Amino acid sequence: MASAGVRFRETEFTSRLSAQGHPFAVSDRASLDRYLALVFTDPPFIPWPADRALIAQRRADDGFERAVLDRITREPEVFLLQSKLTALTMPIGLLWCQDDRVIDLSAGLLLSAALPQSRLVVLDGCGHMPQMERPDDSAAAIRMFAAMSQ
Repeated sequence: MASAGVRFRETEFTSRLSAQGHPFAVSDRASLDRYLALVFTDPPFIPWPADRALIAQRRADDGFERAVLDRITREPEVFLLQSKLTALTMPIGLLWCQDDRVIDLSAGLLLSAALPQSRLVVLDGCGHMPQMERPDDSAAAIRMFAAMSQ
């Protein structure tokens, strides 16, 4: 689902990553709203006091997320998956959302073209969180992918 590790068109996420260092950082309600707008096409409403709990959790995860982003955006890991594609011979299911502003669909298209044993499912009306925005369609895709390997 919306995997990094290959080259893709610049997104709102990657331009924020370059400018700010951590586009998923959340410290208050305004930054929570920016985060949700980045990962969802139609961000869910988070009422008070749930918003405070989510902000606190996002703050607690900040150091871990920064470490992960730092690691996966530098060599040797930034395009590690792309360098290993020829070694992948198993059936592979690829699930993307048309409107992903984190990992652009161009990554899914590259993977699909490079992996003849893959199947790409592209969903409309969702961003970087297909499992939350389109749970029924995501589950159907996963069931289909599971059947591919049987």
